Amino acid sequence: MECPVCSGSRLVPVKIEENLVASGCKRCDGALLSLVTYRNWAEQHRIQHDEVVVSGDVQTDENGKALVCPKCSRLMTKFRIGVDIENRVDLCGSCDEAWLDSGEWTLLKQLELQDKLPGIFTEEWQRRARLKHTQGVFKTEYEGTFGSDYSQIKEIRTWIVEHPKKAEILRYLSNADPYRADR
Repeated sequence: MECPVCSGSRLVPVKIEENLVASGCKRCDGALLSLVTYRNWAEQHRIQHDEVVVSGDVQTDENGKALVCPKCSRLMTKFRIGVDIENRVDLCGSCDEAWLDSGEWTLLKQLELQDKLPGIFTEEWQRRARLKHTQGVFKTEYEGTFGSDYSQIKEIRTWIVEHPKKAEILRYLSNADPYRADR
């Protein structure tokens, strides 16, 4: 098999963790990991998160392009790891093989996700990641628009949402008639 990132580079067996073997590229340090192999490894090695020690920033690569599965030649799907993380893990839905770019296994360990790899590929995980990302985008936009008033506006919004006369308050605030005497 050839590396899906580096043209012409052969994949060779590599150990990404004790008793966890994948097909790796010596040129880009990426690895093709069979999820069947991964699940067997995960069953045998229940992860103790207090044992995981990864220090400092993890250097990773994100290929950023669509990859073709080196086994079946179908396009692999990119799955978001988390909200503030640019890296995405590629998965071949036909072969059940995941492509980890250089440093991504270490990143998963740092995030304590090394035992949750199949969960990343679920719709629920991806929906939560998209929702959190969208919330972050709106927060950034509102902070830019309102500046230091943003926290006070959030308090007012919470008060309105929880108020028993919410509809009336919103109707009053949205009334566009500037000539009303009670304004």
